[in-house]
Amino acid sequence: MPISRNEFESGELDLTVHIMLILELDPESAWSAAELQEDIEVKLGSDFEQQVVLYALAALQTAGKIEHEEIWGVDYYCVTRVMDF
Repeated sequence: MPISRNEFESGELDLTVHIMLILELDPESAWSAAELQEDIEVKLGSDFEQQVVLYALAALQTAGKIEHEEIWGVDYYCVTRVMDF
């Protein structure tokens, strides 16, 4: 998975960017935090603590970019639907 120019220049990864890339590829699917973490780790070849992923998910949810739903005790996340008028 490529990184952004800002990440390249700062030397730090912005997981919100990578989470949005995954979720926007299939806006009709929802992912668990663990699934997102695993996918990002495989694509970037780096390990992340789950808390870092949860923090990025919380930031995206606060910004209104993603939705969250708990189903059978598992937290799932998907892209916020944009309503066309």
